Parts: sequence; C-alpha cells; structure tokens
Amino acid sequence: MKKIALLTHSLSRGGTERFVSILLNALHEQYEFHLVLLDNVVAYEIPASVTCHILRGRVGKHSVNKILEIPRLAKKYGQLCKTLNIDISYALLERPNFINILSVKHGNEALIYCGERCTPSQVYHGKGMKSLVFNFLIKKLYNRADLILSNSEGIRQDLITHYAIEPAKIQTIYNPVNIAKLRDSGNVVREEKKFTFVNVANLSVYKNHMVLLKAFHKIKHKNVVLRIVGEGVMRETLTKFIQENNLEKQVFLMGFQKQPEAITKQADCFVLSSDTEGFPNVVLEAMAVGLPIIATDCKSGPREILSPDNIINAGSCDAVTLSDFGVLVPTNNADLLADAMLQMMTDDNLRKQYELKSSERVQAFETATIMEHFNQVFS
Repeated sequence: MKKIALLTHSLSRGGTERFVSILLNALHEQYEFHLVLLDNVVAYEIPASVTCHILRGRVGKHSVNKILEIPRLAKKYGQLCKTLNIDISYALLERPNFINILSVKHGNEALIYCGERCTPSQVYHGKGMKSLVFNFLIKKLYNRADLILSNSEGIRQDLITHYAIEPAKIQTIYNPVNIAKLRDSGNVVREEKKFTFVNVANLSVYKNHMVLLKAFHKIKHKNVVLRIVGEGVMRETLTKFIQENNLEKQVFLMGFQKQPEAITKQADCFVLSSDTEGFPNVVLEAMAVGLPIIATDCKSGPREILSPDNIINAGSCDAVTLSDFGVLVPTNNADLLADAMLQMMTDDNLRKQYELKSSERVQAFETATIMEHFNQVFS
C-alpha cells in the first residue's frame, strides 16, 4: 500500500479543507495517508485510519513570521517524510507547496506533488511583502515539483502564462462533490416563504460580499431575503452596510455552518459574488441540491462549471449572460448582478430550466468520477 503524505495549513473552515476531507474519506482504504497540518485545527471529518501530524510550533500570525518559518518547516517535514518512508508528498496551497518542494533538501525522497487552488496572479497582485515573496517563490520553486495539480483550467493557464511553469508538469483535476450525501443530509422543512437567495463563502475581501449586498439593495423588493453563510474578517463591514441601509429584516449573516446545505436547500437561487476563485466547491454543492446559479465570471472557476464549452473567454463577461448551466455576470458590478437576481426571481420558467440544468451538470463532478483521476496520479 502506497504511503501518501498530505500537507496543508489545517482542516479549518474552507473549500480546500473540505476537499481534503472528501479525498481522505474516499481513498483511505486504498492508500496509507498521513495528514500533516501546519496548525492543529480540524473542523472536518477524517477517517480513523488516517494518522495526523502537527508540523508547526507556536509562531505569530503575522505574514512575515509565516514566511520566515518556511525553511525550518521544510527541514522538519523532510525529516518526517524520510522517517515515514513516504512515496508521494502532496501539498495544498502555496506555503505548504514551498515547504514540500524545499523538503527534498532535507531527506524527503517522495514524489513531490503540489496542489494549486487559487489564481496566483490575481491573489498576489499587490506590492506587499507577501505578494512579492510568494510570486518569486512560485516562479523559483514550482518547476521543481514532479507534478502540479490545479483544480481548474484557469489556474493552469495562469501558472503557465504568469509564472513560466512547464505545461507538461500541470494537470487539472476538478473538485469532487458527494451528490447523494448533500441531497440526503440537512433535510429540514422550509420556514421562509419569501424568495430566498443564498451565498456560502468566507467573509473575505476576495469573496466581495459587498457587491452582493449592493446588488440586493438595488432590487427594492420586500418579498425577498438573502442568507450569507460563512465567517471572516469582513463581518463588521457587512453588518454596518446592512444596518445603514435598513436591511436587517432581509439580509442575514448566518456564520459558519457545519452543514450549509441545510440552509442552501431552503433557498431559491445561489449567488456567487467573488472577484477571484480557484474552483468554487460551493457552486457544485448548490447544484447538487438543485439550485439555479448566478455567478461572477472570474478568470478561473465559474465559467468552467456553467459554460464548459466556452472557458477560453473566462473573465470576459460584460453583460448578464444566460450560459448553458447558469447565469454569468461581470465581477464587481452591482447593477448587472441585481439585474440577474431580479430576472431569476421573476422568471419562473428560467429558474426551473436552470434547476434542471444544475442537476444535470453536477453529475460530472461526482466524487467517484473525480477520485478515478486521483487514483491515476497516485498509482
């Protein structure tokens, strides 16, 4: 049985962490997994057969400290992999990827797999220290990996175009979704009789909940509500907007939910308002329970789900676009997002059409199908 080390920040609340849980639960009987976390936070279920290792000691939360500790953690991780006789070392997200690649100098003889799950040129476009260092390290280190697994074609192209990563090193495997589990769990009687929009995302700047609130405010309709599931640094700012615009009876910040599908199932339409995405699990999860989708046309992610035959034009949307499997709108445009929301709310035929399309499209991302791709790269 092959030994695989899976290195990531933690299993806290997020899409990557949820993916790790799905991967481990799907494949733990076929491989000997060692889950290696930088921080001892586990919010998702992992199988009892998976051994968990905590790599990081007490280090400040400042980004400078997190950058400076990379060499020390690479040494510690390399020694761990050598001791465990790991065959494949698979890291997820940038800092774990850097640690993974550098660990080769410290005894890690495993195949080095790096998982890229955001669009780096968009996330690290600023002039701050973190952006400068991470952009440099991606260019300097990623080509040393044996394989880079992106979870969207948009990310793959970003690495090739902006970081000169060898195309042959990068393979795209989309995120999986457990359709049956989502449909069977969180079954509750719907309480809200008003038309309900829902969004599930961390309350971060990149998820741009502010444009969603501004769009919702433009609808000017009392018989509609918006539920936002997630927690994060933007809560105070969003709460202030809600209060200043007298939306307390229509917009609800639901916080982190272990079973967001219990809330999603009570909605009529899912709205993604992000400025940038890797590959949004939350869209697949909403489609799995039959919700129609409105999504911003990020340079990576949403278009690959909603308009798979036209992914070359990702990020080019300049109007409300009725695509094959959902509605695309430009990023950061409250007026057009409001138009799309109002259209979905008032056009019953359109909404029912996209409900059926969601259920059809999500089948391509069923866990068993996606795990076959991982079996191929792990074997």
